[in-house]
Amino acid sequence: MEAQGDNEDPLEGSSVLLMLYANGFGVTRDLDLAARLACANVGGAPAEVEGRLQHIRDMQTKSVKDTFDICDDITSGLMMGYCQSIRSQIANVRRKATLDSLLQTWSDQDRIAYTPLRKAASSFFTERSTNELDLSGTARAAFSIQESDALEDDFQSLLLQSASCALTAYSASDLMKADAQLNALYGVLMKDTLSHWGTITREGIRSTQRAWVHYRDAWVAFGAIRCPATTSNAWKTLLTNARIEQLKELIEIFKYK
Repeated sequence: MEAQGDNEDPLEGSSVLLMLYANGFGVTRDLDLAARLACANVGGAPAEVEGRLQHIRDMQTKSVKDTFDICDDITSGLMMGYCQSIRSQIANVRRKATLDSLLQTWSDQDRIAYTPLRKAASSFFTERSTNELDLSGTARAAFSIQESDALEDDFQSLLLQSASCALTAYSASDLMKADAQLNALYGVLMKDTLSHWGTITREGIRSTQRAWVHYRDAWVAFGAIRCPATTSNAWKTLLTNARIEQLKELIEIFKYK
């Protein structure tokens, strides 16, 4: 057997072995070995270990389905993050397959225009999932990954809309109203007497807002190439309305501080 690489996660390796032996995937099923791995190698919070062991015992007596997943019995914030990262990797594969299929229908010009949009999206998503969530608890990794995945899903949904350029035809008046609401909400957050709530700070919100502006403008630039008949008002209003909902969430958080 080859030695583990320096960057390999020992928890991930032990978890995979546990699931392989518990389920008999590619190896002879060995529930006794799986139980030892659950105790000694994977570890975790006491309730998690006991939950896994009981799960394996139930499998031995055939009282539950013959499938074991490391994420079935989690109770700790640490394992929430680990399991969310697994789900995120699976979602990334799905999103990549959809994107690859979509890119095949685009012109070279569309693909070139997509590059700065993707860069701006990554920057904004990082800022949002880092600065506008309270990451002070043990489940912080799970919350951050979950938010990032939600943003990626929304991003891909909008990309799919751009395939047919089927966006709501917002007017200049619609954009003015949305901008006014956005600025009012942002102003409330910047004037709040509390400088932070958990790890959320006014400076973090300000930094995220700047990244969002670049993200919005990147969509407008991409839209001008991909959907030239669609006005910038449509792109800006759509994205502004989404940002309004995010700022409303933040105001609710500070409201109940």
